[in-house]
Amino acid sequence: MLRMTRKNDGISLHSLLLALLCVAMLSGAASCSPPERHSLGGFVAVDAAEGWYRSMPLEFVPQYSDSSAVYDVEVAVRHTNAFAYSTLPLAVDLLGDSTGRYRRYSVVLELADDYGSWRGTGFGTLYQCHTVVARGVSPEQARKVVVWHTLADSAVVHNITDVGIMIKKSIESETYHQ
Repeated sequence: MLRMTRKNDGISLHSLLLALLCVAMLSGAASCSPPERHSLGGFVAVDAAEGWYRSMPLEFVPQYSDSSAVYDVEVAVRHTNAFAYSTLPLAVDLLGDSTGRYRRYSVVLELADDYGSWRGTGFGTLYQCHTVVARGVSPEQARKVVVWHTLADSAVVHNITDVGIMIKKSIESETYHQ
């Protein structure tokens, strides 16, 4: 006897429950893992209450759109309005292709003016400032970017929420290719 069954075009309840269980397990595993301190460019989140320790460098692996071009490297910091300082000194290391070869840059982010008003952009309780670290850098000169805070009177800085780098094609690169 030939039995005909109807084709089910929808998702079965079993498949839906299995998918939800997988999502729940993956999100649970991700919430138990330690915070990621590396980035492919962009920003790394810092726990504002826990703070950013001077001994805890933040590492970035920049992505370049054109390996023959040169780029400007910028560092950016997001902070709350409870940040206790008007400036934030940073050491930024650009690690190149050669093992052990790097170039260190010292930059100071001016976060507030002489009257205590926050600089940069933002709204509410969050602000972002950025500054140029180096201009005309080739991808071989900056395979990795490492950022350290160098605030002299504090081993830990609180109320920083994010630190990041921005890689922008340099004007030098545009004039070179023309």
